[in-house]
Amino acid sequence: MIHSTAYRSGLLLLLISLNCSAEENIGPSFDCQRARLEIEKQICDDPQLALADQIIHDSYRRLLKQAVEPQALIAEQRTWLNARNNFRDEQKNSVFFDGETFEQDSFREYEQVHNAFASRLYELLYRLPKAQQQALREDYLRRMGYRHTPTEPVARMLYLEERDYAWQNITDVCYQLAKEVIRNDHGIAVVARQSNYLCDGRSAISTAITAYCVSKQTVTAVDTSQLQSAIGIDAPKISIDDERIVTFAHRLSAKTLCPPAR
Repeated sequence: MIHSTAYRSGLLLLLISLNCSAEENIGPSFDCQRARLEIEKQICDDPQLALADQIIHDSYRRLLKQAVEPQALIAEQRTWLNARNNFRDEQKNSVFFDGETFEQDSFREYEQVHNAFASRLYELLYRLPKAQQQALREDYLRRMGYRHTPTEPVARMLYLEERDYAWQNITDVCYQLAKEVIRNDHGIAVVARQSNYLCDGRSAISTAITAYCVSKQTVTAVDTSQLQSAIGIDAPKISIDDERIVTFAHRLSAKTLCPPAR
């Protein structure tokens, strides 16, 4: 963590804490006490898979109610469920893994199962009318803890970004996105975003540093690449706790970077 002073903010950590404290425990679409299959037990033991299973179920039920030919949808879902239930059987799992070769007994196996759930989730969801997609999305984001949008502009920007990331990566077990507000004062905000990848026995970290002009309720990204280069910030290789980021943030001025307020 960066220990320099006036330019750091615990705002994002506070936001995440507030959101997580209101998160509901969203179970799967079936009774876990009756789970017998390996995949069912995995779903019950994994909150991400349980959430995905429930959204798949809800999307499917909504589609079924408005389907012109419901039997075709029923047959398709049964085929997918059969492939899911037999995910270790190469003769039966092709639909579940969308034709991808399943790498059993590896860390990649865990990733592939999660990706398969995500693929089916979005495949069904995006068949719904736009209004229903949005309603379902907002309902689940609320249940996931995203209920109160901050009014402060930088906090609001990061909060909405966090919501989008959470929804788009419901089952993603490989990437984690951390954010640090380095500075947020005098019309300037600086945010460092660090992406951590850990999957398939590999790990990688990349950092992006973005500067913003803040005017009333408007947050606008500005190009500070030349100044970053002059200070020696080599993103994405730089660590989020590198003191050079604080130096960079300190040197920014709304007078030279941002258009005059109207």
